[in-house]
Amino acid sequence: MLALLALALLFSPTNTLRFTSVTVAAPPSTQKFLISALDLKPCPSIAKLNNRSQKSTKSSDSDESDDSSSPSSAFSRDNVRISFVNAPSSSTTSSTSLPPSPSVVSLSIGGLSFSPPPPPINVYGSTTLTFDDCSATGPLPPLAPGLTFDHIVGNVRSLSSASDRIRSLWPSALPPLSKFASFTAAEVGTPRSGLNSDVLNPEETSVLLPLNEPVDATEKSQVSTFLDYMGEESVQHVAFKVDDVVEEVERMRGEGVEFLDPPPDRYYEKAREVAGGRITDERWEDVMRLGILVDVETSSVGEGMLMQIFTKP
Repeated sequence: MLALLALALLFSPTNTLRFTSVTVAAPPSTQKFLISALDLKPCPSIAKLNNRSQKSTKSSDSDESDDSSSPSSAFSRDNVRISFVNAPSSSTTSSTSLPPSPSVVSLSIGGLSFSPPPPPINVYGSTTLTFDDCSATGPLPPLAPGLTFDHIVGNVRSLSSASDRIRSLWPSALPPLSKFASFTAAEVGTPRSGLNSDVLNPEETSVLLPLNEPVDATEKSQVSTFLDYMGEESVQHVAFKVDDVVEEVERMRGEGVEFLDPPPDRYYEKAREVAGGRITDERWEDVMRLGILVDVETSSVGEGMLMQIFTKP
């Protein structure tokens, strides 16, 4: 699942660390759809770098001539890089080591001020977190306008176990991990099901690593359903920041992307009261027509407004 965010929040990280890329396992047809949906352009230099890195870490016991786990192509747009590895359809994944596709198999952080980078760490399931080597990629350029990674959410079976494990593996040379925010099933759930969530954040950086654990009640929670389907802990969604969420949703709809159904009218009646004059009447018409969610919140990091929408799984 993808999430699009238009975010205005008083949060100014002082460290340059940020998400730079993800690697997605998907069949070629799904790759083609995602490339079109996100308006990605080929990035051959990154593909070569990924393939060189993969070859250097590839286990010697693999004798497959067609290695479906090596990056086959890389694409970029603005501040985002996405590499793809070939994966079979979900109906045939039982005979492979890859989870049902599409799935994020690795994520990368750039902006390190030293080289060589720390070794990759296994954050949950088979998902790996890697660190860009600034001696190979060069200094990370300043953020440009446009598409940017906001956060990457992992669904796990136990919040405390996953959090403790990531903290124990976190490189000591990087800013320490802190808990940026927490949510409980009482806050974000229903009487039928819910989730607990912690947002891990290397201090003073824009890297956000939310973790969700299931809370089952009278029904199986969304997180439990996801874990059962994937067969392991895994990335639940990747959220992107955009400059104009209305424009981006319009473009993606034109590419055939389907979004979750809009909320009822009463949601927008309340949201309009809370947002006050932050959004023009014309903008509200677009927001309601497209089913974009609007939230205004005041927290310890400031007051901000969030406009967001989620694609259908």
